[in-house]
Amino acid sequence: MVLSAWLMGVSDLLGHYPRRGDSVPGTIAASVPALIALIALIAAAL
Repeated sequence: MVLSAWLMGVSDLLGHYPRRGDSVPGTIAASVPALIALIALIAAAL
């Protein structure tokens, strides 16, 4: 999920969306919760 969010951002920068910036809300919405879950998982494993 984290990697797909970054790839959506790269696609947006390359202009693969109808308007530049259209993927930004989706990228943030997809990456922040995934990063929080990843950090929580790593913290729980320690």
